[in-house]
Amino acid sequence: MSDVYSYPLLVELEENDFPKIKMKLLKYFNSKKSGGGGDCEVDYQSGSRTAVLRFRTEQDQKNVLGKESHQIQLDKAVLKMTVRFPPDEKTAPAAAAAPSSQKQEVPSDNVTKTSEVQAEAKGRDDVAAEEASTSAVLGKVPEDMSQEVLEMLVENIIKGMKSPSASFTLEIIHGISSVVVTFETGKESADFVARCPQNRMFTNKGLSVRPLELTKQVAIEDTKKFDKDFLHLYFENAGEGVESVLFNEGEQFIVTFKDSQ
Repeated sequence: MSDVYSYPLLVELEENDFPKIKMKLLKYFNSKKSGGGGDCEVDYQSGSRTAVLRFRTEQDQKNVLGKESHQIQLDKAVLKMTVRFPPDEKTAPAAAAAPSSQKQEVPSDNVTKTSEVQAEAKGRDDVAAEEASTSAVLGKVPEDMSQEVLEMLVENIIKGMKSPSASFTLEIIHGISSVVVTFETGKESADFVARCPQNRMFTNKGLSVRPLELTKQVAIEDTKKFDKDFLHLYFENAGEGVESVLFNEGEQFIVTFKDSQ
């Protein structure tokens, strides 16, 4: 077991005759809204009345333990649970000693120069983030991976971001094993791409991730319904600056825009 998920809790189930208990536990305790938890793993054997949770952070473990009651609302029943430390769980180690309060004097001109450099660097980062694509593409997605599981995966990944409350939309692209995840800002999308490889479910499933490239061209395959003039006017009326509309040998209209935005 990886040390990444090193904060365990024991879950005692009131009933064990419900289907897909492990998936229900995973969804419940991964959600701050329902279970109070966060990114975690669930160890559960079918037919057992107990399960073991392992959280990535101690704070998520404490939040779940501090919740007054835990229950999962099912279609026609309620699965009630009791959560406690495992029998062999030891008291968390004392916090490390605070660092020395002694400060080294720094010339004021150096401080000014450092802050200016930091501000300039931050400005460049902000501009780059705004210009980045707001969407990311998950690849190699198994066909049996449902939208519910995919949404839960994305929620787990963004919990560790600087904007854990970031909203997103998810679109499954059938036939090419891909999913497009769109955020409100380019920075949120870039943070999501950077954090994906750190998520256990993401790596275990063998998924890939990349930013969705901005493009200046789109291909229109249904050539029987449209002509060049119609497509040019259609995209111009939609607020897009159209540079050209060409018909290629592959029997497609290629619409080229003046910019990639």
